[in-house]
Amino acid sequence: MANPMKVSAGRTSPASMAAPEASSNHTPYFDARIFPFTEPFPVAMKSVSTQGVVQTLTPPMSSRNSTVDLTEQHISADAFENTSDRTEFNPNVHLSFRFPSKVHTMSSIGQPSDNGISETAVSEPFPLFSPEAIEKMRDEVLGNPSIFENCQFVSNIAPKGQLRGYAKDYAPFIYSAWNHPQTLEALSQVAGIDLVPAMDFEIGHVNICRPKVNGPACDESKPIVDWHTDAYPFVCVLMLSNCADMRGGETALLNHGEVMKVRGPTQGCAVILQGRYIRHKALNAFGGAERITMVTSFRPRSAHVKDDTTLWTVRPVSNLTRLYSEYSDYRLANLKERIDKKRADVDHRLYKDGGFDTAGMRAFIVEQKEFLDRMLEEIVPEDEVQMGFIPE
Repeated sequence: MANPMKVSAGRTSPASMAAPEASSNHTPYFDARIFPFTEPFPVAMKSVSTQGVVQTLTPPMSSRNSTVDLTEQHISADAFENTSDRTEFNPNVHLSFRFPSKVHTMSSIGQPSDNGISETAVSEPFPLFSPEAIEKMRDEVLGNPSIFENCQFVSNIAPKGQLRGYAKDYAPFIYSAWNHPQTLEALSQVAGIDLVPAMDFEIGHVNICRPKVNGPACDESKPIVDWHTDAYPFVCVLMLSNCADMRGGETALLNHGEVMKVRGPTQGCAVILQGRYIRHKALNAFGGAERITMVTSFRPRSAHVKDDTTLWTVRPVSNLTRLYSEYSDYRLANLKERIDKKRADVDHRLYKDGGFDTAGMRAFIVEQKEFLDRMLEEIVPEDEVQMGFIPE
């Protein structure tokens, strides 16, 4: 079983590690050809084919036709000059991690200390990736029409749209950045437990808020993403936008029943949140030209730490074939590791003292049965999933 790294309540980092949040004068990459629309992302999307499976995204009727269809206005891939290159992720160049100035613990915000998989609740923003890395990430995701055509999803709680499930197939730099051992080591230090990306599909999903013509950056009366808990134990939210003129953009969560706001990160900086167990929302930002964040979800590396992953918030905004396949693969791999360890324990006990732990085996079987029952609940038949609608 993993040995979670402990974080003391409301602690601050040592002077040698703490640092003010990195600021950057780097000019964000933006190509107007990729964003010809003047409203947020569309709420209706054409059928798209991914790995031979055709799915049509059908959000609730009340939200349709409020924006234009991006696929109608997007330039063709043949006409687009892709500015990205084949730069490989190099932690010596692209990783700029410094431990956050403060980490809020579960107990410090009124959560039971055993509610979750770590004592870490949410961090203050901290530097994570260098300006060179952010430029490359923006080029890779914003400069590829195929991502917008095949990996765009919307929902009732995120009507401005998200880009999901693209990293492994379309964005090798982003995929490598979030999987690199040094990146994972840094994020695990903040989270207080050894983490890995939840699945390939959940690496680097992007939330985009763009301004209306002669209007505010976004509708200031509405959050980017409303109150919710996450599908996975931890998330890391990375800012891709230059926030020099931006106001707002905090993450709101409940602290002893009161709304607590955690300062939003600046470009290249991130926050860690144990979002599966903490109800929260992303508050709107205004005063800037854009707000583009990249979110990667994480689960414990150890197969022996509890895993409360649920798919109910991500099923309606996912390619179900990819989501179900990757979810099943990692869960069954974890189950196999648990069973293999239990078999070894049985053999060791038998040959050591000739005994058998009846109560322990029964408890193990009950635990694995609950594990499989959860999988059965999460893998909902495709025809029962209402795409684009997440129950609140």
